[in-house]
Amino acid sequence: MATIRVYRDEADGEEFPRLCVRCGADAEFDSRQKFSWHPPWVIVLIFVALLVYLIVALVLTKKMTVTLPVCRRHRNHWLSRKLFVGLGLLFWVVYVIAAAVFADQLPKDATPVLIGVGIFGALGWLITAVILQNASVKPKEITDRYIELTGVDRGFADVWEEVNPPPKPKRRPARRRYDDEYDDDEDDRPRGRRDDRYEDDETDDRPRRGRPDDRYDDYERR
Repeated sequence: MATIRVYRDEADGEEFPRLCVRCGADAEFDSRQKFSWHPPWVIVLIFVALLVYLIVALVLTKKMTVTLPVCRRHRNHWLSRKLFVGLGLLFWVVYVIAAAVFADQLPKDATPVLIGVGIFGALGWLITAVILQNASVKPKEITDRYIELTGVDRGFADVWEEVNPPPKPKRRPARRRYDDEYDDDEDDRPRGRRDDRYEDDETDDRPRRGRPDDRYDDYERR
């Protein structure tokens, strides 16, 4: 499976190849799907407070509707998963409520059985829902400009990238070295005082420090 990027002006599906987005077979239908996504770290807030999670998820959730080509086999690719998750959740909510309401009317021996069925049944449903969700074409990221869909057939992704290649990341220009900034032939750096002193040796007529030469002459005459 592969990942593709679809920009908002491409979400109408007119530029998609006529291949099934799920298996790569010839597409016969177009499925208009509304995807929603929020950052994965938001799920951690469930352990803090359910209300906090719902508020943050609602604020950070982004949505985009995309029309995707599908074959006859995968025509109900998303619908079947939505029904399984939605109806399953509804069933287990009703199950818990019914068990709580009719708990006094049931035999005492039936209570552990109902609890065991509820725990293991709900756990099995949850695991199956996660597996089906991970095996579907789903959003990896949604921004204001594009959506990234993962779980896409590799053949479909290859054709799509040939038609719409992903943008290359911009590279920051390399920092210029000091030697490149100043050319040897046109070096306009100011010279230090030491260089000026050596250049003026021939024209400098100031007396040098130390014992002047005329003192040596007076010493010999003595």
